[in-house]
Amino acid sequence: MVPNPLFSDPVNGLQLEITVNGEIRYRGPIDVSLASSPPALERIQPNGYAAVGIAVFLPVTAPNTMARQTVTFNLDFTVTRF
Repeated sequence: MVPNPLFSDPVNGLQLEITVNGEIRYRGPIDVSLASSPPALERIQPNGYAAVGIAVFLPVTAPNTMARQTVTFNLDFTVTRF
């Protein structure tokens, strides 16, 4: 099976941006395994709060061949109590 370029192209494919309390913590390929440094979120104190923002976008450099394509993906979060 040929990989979907929306997911597998680290430059022109879908990009992911994660912010924590308004600060960008990650901006890069949606397949974070292709990133030079995968995202890491901060620790939140018990009963603490953090506003986490997630944006998915196609960069302006994406070729027209990516138009009208679709891809399905999961966002998995692991919460660990320290």
